[in-house]
Amino acid sequence: MALTARQAQYREYLHSPRWRVLRWLRKVLDLGACQDCLKRGRITRHGLQVHHNTYRNKGGSLEGELFDTVTLCADCHAKRHGKAARND
Repeated sequence: MALTARQAQYREYLHSPRWRVLRWLRKVLDLGACQDCLKRGRITRHGLQVHHNTYRNKGGSLEGELFDTVTLCADCHAKRHGKAARND
């Protein structure tokens, strides 16, 4: 299946130096742990990904985008996108 222009642009953004720095900063601010798991009393530090809560700030101010993101494990990230987690 071919990507739409919007999907291709987003994929390119995810490989940018800006996103690498932003992703690193978010993980540092979240102490290298999944924030959804922490809310449930678990500490998950493996398979971490950075999730945009909204896409309004993507590519805007670094501060705005940084505070519109959260660190999640792969399972919680899948749940946020309405997909089944690996362990479900």
